[in-house]
Amino acid sequence: MELPWYIRKGLQFLSNPKHYSLLTEEEAANDAKLLYKDFFNWTIRHRQALADDATNYLQKKLKETIKDPFGYFFLLIKFHKNPISTHPVC
Repeated sequence: MELPWYIRKGLQFLSNPKHYSLLTEEEAANDAKLLYKDFFNWTIRHRQALADDATNYLQKKLKETIKDPFGYFFLLIKFHKNPISTHPVC
């Protein structure tokens, strides 16, 4: 498999407005902050239903992700398909 083919396939997924929308860096940062707050507040609201170790783990991992809050996009290649196809993973 050639790198230009892989890149072209990735861009096909990412440029599909049905599945993805382009955000500015500021919009993405704001969305990440809101998601952080929402999830952290969820762990507080559901504190009685969560075990102590589960709550601690979730909050610890959440704090770690704030350093790098964005996902990484890559493609799984389906060599068993004819023609070869891809599946996006983030």
